[in-house]
Amino acid sequence: MSANQLLGKVAVVTGASRGIGKGIAITLASHGARVACLATSTENAATTVAEIKASGGDAIALGASVDNAAQVSVAFRTVERDLGPVEILVNNAGISRPQALLKMTEENWDVHMDVNAKSVFLCS
Repeated sequence: MSANQLLGKVAVVTGASRGIGKGIAITLASHGARVACLATSTENAATTVAEIKASGGDAIALGASVDNAAQVSVAFRTVERDLGPVEILVNNAGISRPQALLKMTEENWDVHMDVNAKSVFLCS
């Protein structure tokens, strides 16, 4: 990918505060994308945004629970207002609470499904 291949394109990365999501957000910005870094809190996403801006990129930090329709809606409206229409979406947010399936509670199952599956529906 060339350095400015994504110049001006607006990207949203969920789970952008650490790990793979942080790496993807930084990489998108390094190729010219304007990146909305979405995490469970604005403070968590702010560290990624600071790194992007320090490298000359454009990014904003947003806090939202990706399994909450109202919070996702507010986040995406904010992205469109502050950066423009979303052209790239990386549904990266996810959780894992290791537990044997036969010992998993319904509540734990629901949390996993909400964050790992429902969030993709809500963000897309």
